[in-house]
Amino acid sequence: LIDLHIHGVNGHDTMDASFEALNGMSNYLARQGVTSFLAATVTAGMDKILGAVENIANCRQQGLHGARLLGAYIEGPYLNPENSGAHCKDCLRELDSLEIEAILAKAGGNVRVFALAPEKENAIPVIQGLTGRGIKVALGHSSATYGETNRAIETGASIAVHTFNGMGGLHHREPGIVGAVLNSGKIMAELIADGVHVAFPVIEIL
Repeated sequence: LIDLHIHGVNGHDTMDASFEALNGMSNYLARQGVTSFLAATVTAGMDKILGAVENIANCRQQGLHGARLLGAYIEGPYLNPENSGAHCKDCLRELDSLEIEAILAKAGGNVRVFALAPEKENAIPVIQGLTGRGIKVALGHSSATYGETNRAIETGASIAVHTFNGMGGLHHREPGIVGAVLNSGKIMAELIADGVHVAFPVIEIL
């Protein structure tokens, strides 16, 4: 098993920015049969995000004792405040190429997935820049239209962040981001399949 999107587990959190946190996650996941994982950040002040990704880079170099750390999954702060979910709404912001470069530099080549809301200004050139470096772009925490989402997918975005959660809903006249994800064969749809975040009948539709 590979966990591509995990923020923390068993009292440990990626944003703790410590070896102990990621090693604790690594050991716990290995006991559950998970062989490797991406450590996901959450929206916070830029100093905290930079500290978390630098720690991921250091832990990758040092090595953990359980499941293998594959790299970083950046979730936030470039999300839509209307769909912030558990993210700090006051910390959300517009896409900033200098900030993104700082995140990538601190991560030392260890960012594997970068999430953003595709309706953000300059989303298309940002997606082009990230995918050009071999980084997967994930779409989520978004109220994007069907067209905005499709443009992002055609540009190279290839993951939908926990589909249905933190997204504008599916309407028969306004299919939106959910409709675009369901209708595309070019994007992998994440899902929190616990029957709580998404009801089981909806899981079956997906």
